[in-house]
This record gives sequence, structure tokens and C-alpha cells, in this order.
Amino acid sequence: MTAATPMAAAAAPSDPLQAAGMGSIQFTTRSSTVPDVAAWVDALNSVPGFSSAWVGSATLTSDESGAYFAVSSAVVVTTDAFSLRFAQTEGRADMGGAKKTTWIGGTVVVGLLIVVAAWFLAISPALTSADEVRAQAEQARQQNELLELKLVQLKADFEKLPEYKAELAGLQTQIPSDAAMAEYFRQVDQIATAHSVTVTALTPSTPTAVTLAASTAPAPTETTEPTETGDGSTDATGTATSTDTAGAAGAVPTGFVAIPLSLTVLGTYDDTVAFLNDLQNATPRLFLVSGLTGTSQKEAEASGGKPATGPGDQELVVTGYVYVLPDALGMAATPDADAAPPALPGAVAGKNPLVPITGR
Repeated sequence: MTAATPMAAAAAPSDPLQAAGMGSIQFTTRSSTVPDVAAWVDALNSVPGFSSAWVGSATLTSDESGAYFAVSSAVVVTTDAFSLRFAQTEGRADMGGAKKTTWIGGTVVVGLLIVVAAWFLAISPALTSADEVRAQAEQARQQNELLELKLVQLKADFEKLPEYKAELAGLQTQIPSDAAMAEYFRQVDQIATAHSVTVTALTPSTPTAVTLAASTAPAPTETTEPTETGDGSTDATGTATSTDTAGAAGAVPTGFVAIPLSLTVLGTYDDTVAFLNDLQNATPRLFLVSGLTGTSQKEAEASGGKPATGPGDQELVVTGYVYVLPDALGMAATPDADAAPPALPGAVAGKNPLVPITGR
């Protein structure tokens, strides 16, 4: 604190914006949170006799008690702060009133300082902590509401689990989880027998992974007019092309593969057309025809495994795809290419692997 004395006047303020006064008071305070400097300045200026309050610095520092803000501030003391207890008065009653006024003013000043200190050191941090707790509680409430909605949806899906299983079983009949080619060949043979056609060739190829086509536009169908061959038979070839993934929507499931299949049947025209229709519609398994070639036959005797043919008979070559989608829950994990190979068992001591084993 600096002030005027009976022998010397108060020093002139170095800041031209500060009002002249009888002295100044410097404050050094500590705050555990970021101090409200504006509120502190307003509180000091509201005290009678205090003027031109300012804050010199607010520095984050720490000691053994923890981190805090060290705030340096000052205020100019004006003549309004004087109690005038030594002034010439008329009568002792006036002197008693002046003393009482001095005590009241001092009490007010001390009370204001206590309130300001309590605000910065206790009330403001408590309010900030309460706001944080309320925000955390609101966030937890919102998360609980989302979890409740998910739980309701899961319960509804669980109630429909039998329907989903039945739908999955139907889909797995059309697209099984393994190749099951032997069963499919039996179905083809049953259709051929039902329509009195002979299967002369049935060739599956290496399965390939199904990928999305670049364009979903259907490819044009190519047709040719019947032509007379050199041996007198008529060759009528019709080609229909299709992309196994054309029109597919969404991403391809993991492990979804197509097995190319080519089969040749021999029979009358009506029987081969009926066979082709049932091949696509009568079997529970999905078969996509990607191409077909029909060749008319002339009269010939049975030979080389082929039955006897007559005029109007047809040899029909059908190419297409059957599909396989392995069960995702039963698929083996993909081996790590960088993993070390398993160690081979060592040789058994005392045994020669080149000596034949004696039979019993």
C-alpha cells in the first residue's frame, strides 16, 4: 500500500487514465479456476473510496498445493475513503457520529472483500463443477435412451427369429453353403429321365469368386438363321449371354462363388426344350443359364454312347452357373501368409523310416 503522509503528498499516477488519489492498494490473490477479471474490477470500483481499479497480471503457476492462478491487481484510494475523524467538528456528538460512520464504512469494505474472495475461491468453482456434472448426467441419459431403443429393436428381431431361420433355409436350398454337386447331378438326371432326354456330357469347372459387374445394362441377345450343314443336317444356333452379377445390388457377400457348368442333352425338340425349362424352374437349386446352342440331328443309329436319333431331334448344349455361399459362422479363418509354418515332428530315436514295417 502506498499513501500520502503529513510530510509528503501522494505520488502522481504513472497511468494517465488513472484518477488522482491519496494512495493506492495492491492486491495479490489466488484462484483455482480462471479468474473473472471483469467482475473483480467492478467489485473494487463499487467500494466507496476506491477508484481506477486494474489488474496487472493473471499468471498460471503451481506449488506443493497444486496449480492456481496468481492475480495481481491494484486500486486508487480517493478522499471519499477518509473518515474525517480528526476534522474540526461542533460538539462530541458529531465526533461520535463520525466514528460510527467510519466503523460502518470499514465493515462494508471488509464485507465486500470477503464476498469477492468467496466468489473467486469457492462459489465460482462450485458452480463450474455443478455445470460439468449436469452435462455428464445429460449425456448419460441420452446414451441410456439409445441403448433402450436398441434393446427394443433386438427384442423385436428375436421374436422374428423363427421366420428368419425359415427364410434362410429356403435361400440355402437355392444357394447352398457347400458345392453339393453330387446331389445336383442326381436332380439333373431325374429331369432328363422325366423328359426322355439323354445327358451326354456334364462338366463343372473351377469355382470363381463372384464380383460386381461394371454395368448393369443387359447384354443384347445374338441369334442366327438355321444353316444347312455339309452332312444334310440343319444347325440352328441361338446364343443368350448374361452376366452372373448383373443387376446385383449392394456388396457381394464374403465367399460367394459361382461354379460354371456345361451340360449336353440329346432328344426330341420338345423334350429338350421341356428339359431346359425344368432345369431352371423345377430344381430347388438356382441355375443361371448364360448360353445355349441347339443343333438339329439327322437320322442315325446309336453309337459312342449316344442314342439313336431321327429327323427333328436336337442336341442342346447349355452353359450356366450354380452358386455357393459358405456359412459365415462356419468359415475357417483366413491363414496368415506371414505366419511361420508349423513345425514338423522330429525323428523317433532308434527307428529307421526306410525299413518296412513287419506285418502281423
